[in-house]
Amino acid sequence: TEKIPENILKKDAVINIDDIKIIPDKMMIKGIVQVKLLYISNLESGETGTLEYKIEFNKIIDISGVDENSKYSVTPMLGSISVTYNSDESLINTDIKMCITAVAYNDVQMKYLNDTYSMKYDMMTATSQTFLPSIQSEISETFGEKSSISLSDRNISSIIDIWADSSIPMHIDISNSSYAISGRVPIYILGMGDDGEIFFIEKNVDISLPVENNTHAEMMSAEVYACILSTSGKIINGNSIEINMDIKLQGIILSDKQINYITSANSDEDSVVD
Repeated sequence: TEKIPENILKKDAVINIDDIKIIPDKMMIKGIVQVKLLYISNLESGETGTLEYKIEFNKIIDISGVDENSKYSVTPMLGSISVTYNSDESLINTDIKMCITAVAYNDVQMKYLNDTYSMKYDMMTATSQTFLPSIQSEISETFGEKSSISLSDRNISSIIDIWADSSIPMHIDISNSSYAISGRVPIYILGMGDDGEIFFIEKNVDISLPVENNTHAEMMSAEVYACILSTSGKIINGNSIEINMDIKLQGIILSDKQINYITSANSDEDSVVD
């Protein structure tokens, strides 16, 4: 007999974008929301259970100027999730609110003046400095990450639930020949010790993805998020947990080119060039 969720203790949702199509001035986004519940199935005994299910979604976003030549960055964020159980119909009702931020980039050519002269008079010029961003690469990669957490103060008899934040902002570390996209994922564990006591702990897992730096650009920034698709744990040697995560990196790497340009130029007619 399937366990009935008499009381929902915790609910999580992970948004995974599967496909993006571009038409003029519009972006069509298709994805899946993976929902995970932790609930009490028997109020008298306190027995718990978990349930996972998926919800598909399609969304059209209006972006003026976007076309098939555009490069883009799409970041989904979970707003809220509400889950109720209808015992009369044995249905789980799920209401999810999410935010999808989409930014599109088009390469354009710009002309600027960086030098001027006069063969007759001395010139008085004013200059300024700015940075021109350009997209170096787009990141869309799914990989597995394995790590181990040791609990020195207790032995573990069972893992009731294990989860992670669904979306983690990443940053970029640059060297001469490569750069690494890295971040820190908080892991949450609800378990039971061998003494029957329920415990909750939070640990951080560092992740890093090395990427070859073909342009050798020094001034780079990243708009990359790690979506934690799934998290599981296995007890090792009684007091350690082996953690396995499926992670999807999505975003772009930007490089900045510094330029100096002239904002104004005037000739000094009182100062004649010899």
